[in-house]
Amino acid sequence: MIERMHELTILVLRSGHLEFLDRLQSLGMVHVTTGEFADSDELVEISEERQSLEKCRQALLPYVNQTNLEPPQFDTTTEFVEAATGTLAELAAIETEREGLRKAVELLEPWGPFDHTVIEALRNERVELSFYSLPKARFAKTDFGDRHVEVVSQGKQVKFVIISRGGDRLDEFDLQPENLPAEDATATRNHLEQVQMRFDDCETRLAALASQIEIIDRRLKE
Repeated sequence: MIERMHELTILVLRSGHLEFLDRLQSLGMVHVTTGEFADSDELVEISEERQSLEKCRQALLPYVNQTNLEPPQFDTTTEFVEAATGTLAELAAIETEREGLRKAVELLEPWGPFDHTVIEALRNERVELSFYSLPKARFAKTDFGDRHVEVVSQGKQVKFVIISRGGDRLDEFDLQPENLPAEDATATRNHLEQVQMRFDDCETRLAALASQIEIIDRRLKE
């Protein structure tokens, strides 16, 4: 009985194609044809482009069908991908800034309003304000002597300020002062609101881009 010949297409590296052909023929493959060799640099370029497209597509998927805005127009896939990746990078930078401000608000909230310019003015007069936070039990056991201690808030952690004259050593208490941002909680929250507006605007632009995700789909099918 004569078996029907099956046709297989195999992709191999140029450097090893002769050895591969010999091995095929030794296995009884009687009819072997070779196609054109693609340039290795071209293959790398194609592979990198596909990876870039796939990555961009995955990043845009959460924003599909999230806006009714008129989508921007692009002449080429490259322009579209550049716009999308640039906007995604912008969003990531804003997200980092937003998270930093959120943490700053959490740090500043217990301290209430304060003005760093006043603190600096006092330091110029050799009056030092040092901000500290200690567990409630440790705070209760610590003897600060005759130093002026102003308790700001109490909970599991006691937030307090030690007011001292310049040159007064506080090393004996083995305390690490809090490194407070220049803005108080109210100013930082206002800053956070502005950053959140930029974040929302960036997501809106991404949603408009995602409405054209078929640009990537068509390119990946080529």
